[in-house]
Amino acid sequence: MMRASAVVAVHNEEKYLPYCIMALCGSPLYEVVFVLDRCSDRSLEIIEGVDFPFRLKVIELKEKQWLFPTA
Repeated sequence: MMRASAVVAVHNEEKYLPYCIMALCGSPLYEVVFVLDRCSDRSLEIIEGVDFPFRLKVIELKEKQWLFPTA
């Protein structure tokens, strides 16, 4: 049995995040990793409010960690 994972980069996506989550929940995934990059909206609350049918991991970055502005 093959296991598939998805990584979703999130930066203030509360407007579109529910659509992304609906699409993910309809997919045969093993796990999803949400990486929240300095979000100042309700993105984290939206993710935490869903009962996902797969493993979930949330990584929250609170500080800018890029060395170069073009990264």
